[in-house]
Amino acid sequence: MKFSMLVLGILVLACQGCSETDTRESLLVDGGTSLSGIVIDINGDRVEDLPLFVQYVEVDIDGSEATSGYLQNNTDTTGHFSFSNVTPGQIQFRLVPEFTPQELTRYRLISVKIGEVLYYPNDLSAPHYTDYVAAFSVAAGTSLENIELRVKEKMRIRAKVTFKNGMPLAKYPLYLRTDFDGLKRGSYGSTTQIRTDIDGYFTRYVARTGYYRLTIKYQGLTAESERFLLNDGENRENLVLMYDSHPVPRFFTPGDW
Repeated sequence: MKFSMLVLGILVLACQGCSETDTRESLLVDGGTSLSGIVIDINGDRVEDLPLFVQYVEVDIDGSEATSGYLQNNTDTTGHFSFSNVTPGQIQFRLVPEFTPQELTRYRLISVKIGEVLYYPNDLSAPHYTDYVAAFSVAAGTSLENIELRVKEKMRIRAKVTFKNGMPLAKYPLYLRTDFDGLKRGSYGSTTQIRTDIDGYFTRYVARTGYYRLTIKYQGLTAESERFLLNDGENRENLVLMYDSHPVPRFFTPGDW
């Protein structure tokens, strides 16, 4: 997948003509092999203990892109992060590493600010959006400091998987189907790997307002939620997905983990 590029050059002065909220896909600012800054939410509060990932990207001669390993760093108690010894070239800032479902991360990435340049990497209105990644290039030999990543907490769906006698399906890998209908436009269906906890609960994070329905299957059984509405900033707690059956013996099938 190609991501929009924030091109980092050598001199901040080259971007003096950029506006405070420039959203162009190619911006020229200071580059480096170390990255540091702070993560704040939309209220200006610092976000502590948030995993951040710097994912490396290799570009083939035909322009195709492929990721090739990553660095991880959690924000500290003041919301700050730091990456040293970053290999120069194309990279991605991520809230989850590649091939990890974005539904499992609590936040979505709103903007990246470097100096006076404010960059919006994601479009939530797009049919197939990403809300957790910003891509750009870094040059060798310098450092990028005071990067500001602004994030927004997603809406949370917390659900419990049980049999009709109330016994939870605990600590088991399952495939969750989510169907969504937007309030104005857009609909989709997606399947995500999840694992229930010791009490049969799992959590899924979503970013769009609209109607949701969850479906989960196990050993030929199907449990489906009612269709419910989530408005911006709302959460759905203690949703129950119940199989109309007494407990069925557990076993793992190919594709489970």
